[in-house]
Amino acid sequence: MDKAHQILKSVFGYDSFRPLQKDIIDHIITGKDALVLMPTGGGKSICYQIPALMLDGVALVVSPLISLMKDQVDALQANGIAAEALNSSNEEYFNRIIRTRCQNGDPRIALTATADKITKSDIVEQLRLNNPRIFFSSFDRPNLSLDVRKAYRKRERLRTILDVINRHPNESGIIYCL
Repeated sequence: MDKAHQILKSVFGYDSFRPLQKDIIDHIITGKDALVLMPTGGGKSICYQIPALMLDGVALVVSPLISLMKDQVDALQANGIAAEALNSSNEEYFNRIIRTRCQNGDPRIALTATADKITKSDIVEQLRLNNPRIFFSSFDRPNLSLDVRKAYRKRERLRTILDVINRHPNESGIIYCL
């Protein structure tokens, strides 16, 4: 078993990688840049957490979701892995310490769930990625379904919602209504 698989099992408790994860990890640990487009829940965090544990230096993750940062940092720290979050909820003094620690590091990978052509180009330019390989994971999520319905009157709307709930007993779901 190679080192990436050992870390996947011993640190994260998984027996196997999801699609593209191992390819991305192998690419990153050879020192190459990458841009990864993978759906929410597709396993992006493993793609940077395992290389961060395998390589020397600092892994810097840029995320607009402070709560997600906190959850991931807390989980890593609970597993004995040194991790910190640099964001606007921190005291500036603490952020300055983190920035200073990161200045000498050079591990680079950009991961996102969504990005159009302009956004992808902007990510590559702003992060100064050097000829990154672009990994694009399928956004087909067999466990998710999307159903769009026309507007109903209030009574019909309630009946339609109850029909959906009754068709999916003991399952989780989200119903968006105007």
